[in-house]
Amino acid sequence: MAKLPDKWVLKPHSVVESTNTVANQMALQGAPEGTVVAADAQTQGRGRWGRSWESPSGKNLYISVVLRPHILPDQVPVLALAAGLATVEMLAKEYGVSAQVKWPNDIWLSDRKLGGILAELHTDGPHVGHVIVGLGLNVNSESTDFSPDVASIATSLKIATGKAHTIDELASKWCHYLEHRYREFKVDGFGGMQPEYERVLAWKGDRVRIDGMGPEVTGVITGVDVDGRLVLKNGDEASFVSAGEVVKVCSS
Repeated sequence: MAKLPDKWVLKPHSVVESTNTVANQMALQGAPEGTVVAADAQTQGRGRWGRSWESPSGKNLYISVVLRPHILPDQVPVLALAAGLATVEMLAKEYGVSAQVKWPNDIWLSDRKLGGILAELHTDGPHVGHVIVGLGLNVNSESTDFSPDVASIATSLKIATGKAHTIDELASKWCHYLEHRYREFKVDGFGGMQPEYERVLAWKGDRVRIDGMGPEVTGVITGVDVDGRLVLKNGDEASFVSAGEVVKVCSS
């Protein structure tokens, strides 16, 4: 792999259950911040809500980083937003791909899923002991590689650009973009990057509903607030959403 950020160390694997799982185990054993776990394949890759993440060998990017921020647990979802922003910035600046973040953690391209961020925390008393920030990104998958369950909603960097890409190089670039946004997050929180996040927010101006969090909430996405909550408008009424699955209802 190309050069990583200063003091970040790569721990490569051929096949793992999940890079997040391995990174968490290493963090519990004292691995320092900046420990990077990458794998050629995952046997039990996962996303939010315990969903599986298809992880064929040698095709895509499966990577997780150990971070040790001095934050409270309720700030971890906002750190995940910063990681999503770092990802779409990397794709735009390094690969010319105008991806977006489908709140809170999906990397979206042309209304198809390109990847996803998974941030998992381990607490130490009232504070966060460590956070594992993982990225699964479809890099060199062909349309025929996707299972029937996801073929209609998935895409890859190769499909978008018409050419294959070096996964190790992409991993190194992502680490640098993530490290930059992480440093900013530690100093200023999410507030400083909120306007930039809103510029790459998918479905802004569209009517959506929020699934999985009790009574149904619907509205038009207008942005996110400084705490990373999704802001929905219904006429003059605003709703602030902290968690849930965003489903498009129709375009406004």
